[in-house]
Amino acid sequence: MQEFITHYKEVLTILALIGIEMSPIKINPFSWLGKICGKLLGIEEINKKIDAVEKKVDTNEIDRIKYEISQFSGSLRNGLKREEFDYQHIEDLYEKYKKLGGNSFVASEIDFIRSQRNKVDK
Repeated sequence: MQEFITHYKEVLTILALIGIEMSPIKINPFSWLGKICGKLLGIEEINKKIDAVEKKVDTNEIDRIKYEISQFSGSLRNGLKREEFDYQHIEDLYEKYKKLGGNSFVASEIDFIRSQRNKVDK
């Protein structure tokens, strides 16, 4: 056995370094190196910045949808006739608004829009 170890010491070392399980303790140097490289490259900081940008984009999208629904409602109040496609678009926007976590600010506008939709000649 001693002779085997002396002749194949390099091969056994390489196998151990690439994560071959030779004992109950599993050695995985790739995970360890990945964590070190991630810290050196600032991956955690980049992920935090990406999360902040995503939150800002969602907030801007909520505001845009809120504005579009309000404009649509205002146009109905001013007597502008709308097509069924326009109503469907607003309903789709409202669903997106709810999924993004928008509050109930536009609920009264949606109720008004739906009441006007029922008056559309089909």
